Amino acid sequence: MKRYRSPEELPEEYRRMLVDLLTRQFVREIENAAVFGRAIQYAPSWQEKARLAEIAYEEAGHCRMVAPVLGGLGVDLSEAEKRWHLAAAFLGTPEEVTDWVEMVVYCCLIDRAGRIHVEALGGSSYLPYAATSEKIIREEQGHEAYGEKEVVELCAEPAGGLATASARVSRLALDESSTPAVRVRLPVMVSPPPARTTPLVLLTV
Repeated sequence: MKRYRSPEELPEEYRRMLVDLLTRQFVREIENAAVFGRAIQYAPSWQEKARLAEIAYEEAGHCRMVAPVLGGLGVDLSEAEKRWHLAAAFLGTPEEVTDWVEMVVYCCLIDRAGRIHVEALGGSSYLPYAATSEKIIREEQGHEAYGEKEVVELCAEPAGGLATASARVSRLALDESSTPAVRVRLPVMVSPPPARTTPLVLLTV
């Protein structure tokens, strides 16, 4: 596979596609940081508030890592920042979450989508981008694991936890009726469920 070290080496079609993908990531990272930051108000304890603050900081850091790569391709970053609709249309996500349940569902699903996106580009033949991906992937895995743990605990609650989580998936436009890049199913568990069974979040891309 041919590898490229500078923008000047890029074929025009390659450059166009790279700019499109990195613009989506750039706006997704900075807007996710904002979503997580605003959602701190819904966290039920100081530990969760602190974790969301860490996630918001790391998402903003991902944006800082992508920014010089995108800027090096001649993209006006102030204009790119205004293109949140690209990420929203790509992922099918809202700009806000409305409570703690929605926050953990968002964290589990959106960070998984983000991790898949970065992993797919992690072996990029454009070396300036490939150099940034390892740290981003590691942190997105941590966000995903945190959200998944919280969702599993929620779904295990006897007072309708699974139904509550499923309703939030629908609200986030990530269910089967939507048409974003990422679709999610929270399967109904058989009754009676085996002891210690945990519900699964299945993701198809």
